[in-house]
Amino acid sequence: MDIKKPSSGGGELFGQVTLGGEAGRSGDRFKVNATDIGYNGRTPVNFFNGTATIHNETAQDTRGWDVSLFGNADIIPAGAISYNTTFEASNGGYDAYIRIINASSAVTARPTYELETLVKNTSNADIAGTRLPLNTPFKYEMRVRNLGQGIASNSVQLIALLPANVSYISHEALPLGATLVGTTQVSGRTQVIFSIPTANLPVGMTTLSAPIVINVKTTSDCSVLRDACSNKLEFQPSLSYDLGGNPAADNGISTVLSRKKISDCNPAPTTFYIEDEPCGQFGSNTMPYCASLTLDAGAGYTSYKWTKQGQAGVLSTERTYQVNAAGTYILERTGGPADCANTATITYNITPRSGSDANHPLRNNPKVVERQTCNNTGLEYLQVALCGNYVDLATGLTLPNEKNCMV
Repeated sequence: MDIKKPSSGGGELFGQVTLGGEAGRSGDRFKVNATDIGYNGRTPVNFFNGTATIHNETAQDTRGWDVSLFGNADIIPAGAISYNTTFEASNGGYDAYIRIINASSAVTARPTYELETLVKNTSNADIAGTRLPLNTPFKYEMRVRNLGQGIASNSVQLIALLPANVSYISHEALPLGATLVGTTQVSGRTQVIFSIPTANLPVGMTTLSAPIVINVKTTSDCSVLRDACSNKLEFQPSLSYDLGGNPAADNGISTVLSRKKISDCNPAPTTFYIEDEPCGQFGSNTMPYCASLTLDAGAGYTSYKWTKQGQAGVLSTERTYQVNAAGTYILERTGGPADCANTATITYNITPRSGSDANHPLRNNPKVVERQTCNNTGLEYLQVALCGNYVDLATGLTLPNEKNCMV
């Protein structure tokens, strides 16, 4: 078995289950590397003797079964990179047996990295689980330690994929000899990668390192906060490091996820929320009316209700609503996750178009054959005759051919 035992040493455990070894017959041996093992009534030349022995506890007669569990810190020398176990039945005698289980464990010189991530405001107060206003700076602090008895074969990478609706600003002075590898966009989110030399994460660290700090800011765009829990910012960076292919089961690469607190038993994302209440206000949702204007209430809610100020009745209970005139529209939605507490009511102020904004961009196009003005809104509607496969409006817009002529 391939290992890398620390130079400081460490204990091993060995366990066997066999059937048929006899106490009165020699020649059966169990070896670790070239050493014949004997302990607690088992001799180096008669190891399988039909008893059950756990370390130095009193041996038990098992009526033919042989069960052994023992540990020894000296069998495998410090610094060893492998060991072998051997079963023999005819070395200095003969005692046949059936081997059923052979198990062992060994301390290896490998790193045990841990990562803690805190989220703080600009006054250095922890804001995990709280609500932060739109367009507000804050920072993530990431600390590392190595509790293990080894180091990675190459530098350790700290990979920080920021949540959606957060923008990256900068990083502060880097500890640990770390360097910025770069920033990239991953599905609309910013990923920041740092490299930490392994020499600066020595074995047996009892305290966390100085923090790697990145400065960020919450979004100011209410349109990206419509869906339920789109204001929930979960951040869980990771450490990625190379074990040099030893042990092979790791394929050389290991990953460690961050914890909210280093004292937590399991990794988990660090979380807080954007306060989206202003996104429901009248002033945040003022826009000029245009034909086919569709308002989207966001996904993830169980009910929706659209009404119009000054008009009786419910307009719709669907997620989206197509506005057919200027006015004040009110959306009420329920059923989003309680922890996100998204704003339940959104007021939209749809204003009539005025001035040059009210003029259709194609009103002076030579292909327009007729103009009409709506008598109740004052909006101008244009007609274009389509005869043939298409009409070029010199805007990059191509109209399809429907029944040869369409107005």
